[in-house]
Amino acid sequence: MNIEDQKEIYLDANFLVYWFISKEPELKKRARLLLVSFLTTKKGLYSSALAFDEAWWGIKNEYNHQKGVKLSCSNELVFKELERFTNLILPKLNLIQFLDVRNGIVEALNYTKVFGLKPRDAFHLAIMRHNNITMIATDDGDFIEKQASMDIFVQSML
Repeated sequence: MNIEDQKEIYLDANFLVYWFISKEPELKKRARLLLVSFLTTKKGLYSSALAFDEAWWGIKNEYNHQKGVKLSCSNELVFKELERFTNLILPKLNLIQFLDVRNGIVEALNYTKVFGLKPRDAFHLAIMRHNNITMIATDDGDFIEKQASMDIFVQSML
């Protein structure tokens, strides 16, 4: 099976941040073109509450960086950006989680050792595997570098 055969794709938090508010215009353009491509080729788009948590923090941090301020997520300006992001992307996604939470946590822990993943990345991989998703849109170096050993496909934005 190759990357074109993949029917479902998991959108990592960095993909979501790049799609919405990247400080690098080329990454934002690439993420937006990829999303259009996924939608036109009828790929099922999936993400998780964990990815949203990471994306919200990333958007807040990027907003603060662009504006030269240090505002919290509850600040009205930041909150409006988070709300706008959520309202734009949420209808396009299927949200998934562990099918068996205890087993998923144990698997994620195991992936930190077996693949040398950071805990959040291990959780993303476990969520993907619990839902039989083998493709992820990300620019995370660990996923890119270790995709063959993890038996997944990575659609990188780089």
